[in-house]
Amino acid sequence: MTRAAAALALLAAAAASPAQLAAARAVQDAARQGAGGNPMQASGFPPDAPRDGALPQASPSGLKAFRVLRAGSVSRSGDRVRLTDGAAFAYEGYEGYAEEIEGDLATKLFELRGAARLVGADGIVRAESLRIDFERRRFWATESASQLSPDLLKGRVLADLYVEGRSTAGTEGHIHTEDGSLTTCSLERPHFDLTANRIDVFPARRAILRSVDLRLFERSLARIPYVSLPLREDADRYLPDVGQSSDEGYYVKTRFGVGLPREDSFDARFDYYSKLGPGLGADYDYKTAQTDGRLRVFGLVGDNPTLEFASRHRQRLPFGQLALDNTLQRRNYLDAPDTTTLLSRAALDFDRRDGSTRLTLNRTNTEQGEFEYAQQTIQFADTRRFGSRSNQSLDLAWVTSRSATTTRLTERERIDVRYRYREELRAGSAELEYTRSIPVGENAGFFNSTDRTPLLTFRSDTARLMGQRVGSAIPATLQLSLGEFRDPVTKGSLQRTSLELNSSRNSRLAKGWSLSTDARFVQGVYSDDTAQYATGLGSVLRWDYGAQSSVNLRYSFLEWHGYTPLQLDRLARSNFLSLDWSARPVRSWTLGLQTGYDFGRAEDLGDSSRWQTVGFRSEWRPKGWFQLRALANYDTSRESLGTIRLDALWKPGATTVALGARYDGFRDRWAAANLFVDGLKYGRLKLSAVLAYNGYLRQFEAAHYSFTYDLHCAEAILQVLDNNVGFRSGRQVFFFIRLKAFPFDTPFGTGTRGQAIGTGTGGYSF
Repeated sequence: MTRAAAALALLAAAAASPAQLAAARAVQDAARQGAGGNPMQASGFPPDAPRDGALPQASPSGLKAFRVLRAGSVSRSGDRVRLTDGAAFAYEGYEGYAEEIEGDLATKLFELRGAARLVGADGIVRAESLRIDFERRRFWATESASQLSPDLLKGRVLADLYVEGRSTAGTEGHIHTEDGSLTTCSLERPHFDLTANRIDVFPARRAILRSVDLRLFERSLARIPYVSLPLREDADRYLPDVGQSSDEGYYVKTRFGVGLPREDSFDARFDYYSKLGPGLGADYDYKTAQTDGRLRVFGLVGDNPTLEFASRHRQRLPFGQLALDNTLQRRNYLDAPDTTTLLSRAALDFDRRDGSTRLTLNRTNTEQGEFEYAQQTIQFADTRRFGSRSNQSLDLAWVTSRSATTTRLTERERIDVRYRYREELRAGSAELEYTRSIPVGENAGFFNSTDRTPLLTFRSDTARLMGQRVGSAIPATLQLSLGEFRDPVTKGSLQRTSLELNSSRNSRLAKGWSLSTDARFVQGVYSDDTAQYATGLGSVLRWDYGAQSSVNLRYSFLEWHGYTPLQLDRLARSNFLSLDWSARPVRSWTLGLQTGYDFGRAEDLGDSSRWQTVGFRSEWRPKGWFQLRALANYDTSRESLGTIRLDALWKPGATTVALGARYDGFRDRWAAANLFVDGLKYGRLKLSAVLAYNGYLRQFEAAHYSFTYDLHCAEAILQVLDNNVGFRSGRQVFFFIRLKAFPFDTPFGTGTRGQAIGTGTGGYSF
């Protein structure tokens, strides 16, 4: 329920523009496809139908002009209008209904009295009286009751929310409610609701509730004086976490909100681990008109003390924006028990219309036993535009590093300079580039082969040089450059003149036949009396026949002659032919075959080594709810069957069954088998399972089971996760009571390092 209070933000329905609502729907569509980022998450029961049915469609074309839909009497004086006796109007994409309506078209301020109702594509707000300022996007409501769709919360809920309040007022940035309640249960007498004397919601940030009652079946179960609920995507859970792990032993982790004024929030953390001792921490979030930030600290105070600290600060300045980030980690028991690491970053951005300017500082300090390492980078980056045809960028970096042990100290310092100027000309584009790393003081072993001091490049094509007609007949690009580089052998300067020509053409030879070619020529001449030229050709001959059947014959050739002293100019020779065939003998069955022949292989390796691996693929999909796929390859150099992968997907109704297996031909063994079953339903109970079998170890690497029981607006989830091998192996048992309306992610289907279970067979993505 950490996101439940976000529903109050939907009372600002009158403050959201139709364009914003359309963007919100796109986000919500993605959210409805599943909560969290785990594609193999166990599916639960869908939310129940809304209390008042589906919400109405938006007004035709999103009407913005004022229009009277009905009224017993209509009076107008200048910009002021008054409708009585069961009136209705359309304005700014919304429809309003009330016994009496008064409005000012100049100020866009409207007041609805008596059975007031505001209807939009994403919600209905009912109130005794409703006052709306369309211009400033503010509203005031008394005795309101609303049914609100998920779209206005931008994907953070999956079903309609029902909100009531004695009085509510708000803007886009702050909504305040007195004597309010909310629920996601669609029944007239809901199974649960959350009430509070005072609720303040800061959309997309935090909701603060005071004197909160949690009620089940209209009975109050608990009263909490203060609740602060984060509405961010990365929000932490406030429910206690109880469990056991091999590193921590038996543990309990808790988080409590502490009341603070305004939008600031403070969370206290109290944990206890049977193997590590007590843990204490705090999170502090703050926000003003010009600043926004967070401070987090947590530490273990037992026999092996640890410390984690993180800070984030953003501040708006008259001339730009400042960002500060720091992270300190000392003796993390999971991955760095003997290490202290400090990461610091500062960035100052200057407001510019013709480009951007940024000054940054990055520093890393690491201590591990007798080893110490520190690196610092101070960087200045500036980009500018000169009209529509010219731009430049300048990047200066001062980099220092230091590593030390008890017997050795190494220090390095350098200044990196990068400058680029580009201008568009009628005949092409010209670019000047200067790149250099300058050592400061003594730098043992210092080397840099990327220096360009400077490099001048001209790029064009036949269309710009000789006109569009010639460019269409002979499509080609030209690049000519002259520059000075760093010689990696003598460490001195080296001049290079380079010419590069590229040409591409696509031709239709006959019905079903096409040919694509790419030709390349590169010439480099160097000041040390060396030279190199390279020629290359790439071509694809394609034949399309039948229904979705084709043959592709690809040839790639690249050969160089001479010598180049520059690493960046060295090219790999290639002389390669490949074949790719795909066919669909019948509508439900597709086949494929691919292989290649390498003409450049050494003669002494034998002709068989020139043939590349032969791959075969087959897919059979007789119905939309079933498909079977097979992938196999044959290693020609080892003259042996390589790998066979089999995948099957069966979807009988709302249930999904997927099976994947991999056979290792080299070892003559079934290497892996995976089974995924999701949504197997029996009454109000659903079963999901993931099994991953390792044929080499002859045991199940992982076995995950999830049982979900339908509770109308909620569901009970029991999960048993066995991870038998690898990092932090063992069994985990979880039990959740989840509200269906809120996205919810669990560890089901993921390993102890966050990896997906059962993906080693090349199976389908779910």
